[in-house]
This record gives sequence, C-alpha cells and structure tokens, in this order.
Amino acid sequence: MTETAPRPWVVLNQTDIFVDERSGQQIGDTWIRAAGDGYVIELAEARANAELIVRAVNAHGDLVKALWAAEPWLEAEKHMPPCVCDACETYEMIVAALDKTKTSC
Repeated sequence: MTETAPRPWVVLNQTDIFVDERSGQQIGDTWIRAAGDGYVIELAEARANAELIVRAVNAHGDLVKALWAAEPWLEAEKHMPPCVCDACETYEMIVAALDKTKTSC
C-alpha cells in the first residue's frame, strides 16, 4: 500500500491544503477554475471543501482504529443472514469500510 503524506494536514490561504504550516509541502487546492463549463465555485465553497477534506484526512486513522475495535463486538452480536437489524447492518457497513482500508486506491 502506498504511504500517504504525513498528518495533520492544514488549510492555508483559504483553499490550499498543506501537510503542515512549516513544511511548504502542498497537497492541493479546492479552487475550481473550470472555464469550459462556465462553473467557478465561490471562495466560501472552496474554503469549506478544503476544510472538509482536511478534517476527513486528519480523522481517518482514529476512525479506522475505532472500526477495528468495534468489529469483533458487532460480529458477536450478528444474527444469521438475511437479518437486517441495526446491529447486523452496522456490522456489514464496518466490514465493507475496513475492506477499503486494506487496498490502495
């Protein structure tokens, strides 16, 4: 699996995403300049997008750890298929999400 950029990421200059404030390593930006289709997003939307991306990336490791911790407990609560109770559906969602963490994009 390919390594990701170090965390935490931060938003600088309103729409630019950096590894941190000191490194100068820019990950990207959320400013869309698609002149071909006439769609240019507002600065507030670009900033909100950048902040959402940074929050998701910074929370990713903790979320994966929490899912791995919850998976055995939910598996023990799981009923026989084709049960669709909340516990079984939650277990299936966790297994699907954890499977995605095992593969690279």
